[in-house]
Amino acid sequence: MKPVGIDPEALELVKYYYEAFNSDRHALDILFRDDSTMSWEGNLWAGTAAITQMLVDLPFHALANEATSCTMQQTMHGGVVASAGNEAAEVLLQYAQTMVLAKDLRGYWYIQYQVVSFVDI
Repeated sequence: MKPVGIDPEALELVKYYYEAFNSDRHALDILFRDDSTMSWEGNLWAGTAAITQMLVDLPFHALANEATSCTMQQTMHGGVVASAGNEAAEVLLQYAQTMVLAKDLRGYWYIQYQVVSFVDI
């Protein structure tokens, strides 16, 4: 995945997100800030601590996340990542996910907004 015009550090953030989601969700906290929000299946969480805790508390733990498609688009102040794929948990879960990336005041990429929905199969 090497889209034209996308900051390589933003690509590393996305790669890190999926690796940490599958292995140690506590490590995801560095990807969010106090102004971050996440909509997961229509429920909203805001702020680093709330989002990280929600991800840690998800009932499925042993996963093999396979992003079957991932598209990134640079924006004026960051980027948008749209992905879809499979979560191989106790049952196969298909998902659609959108992340809006931004840079914080120190110049580090983070997830400002995230939306996750599961697809009925």
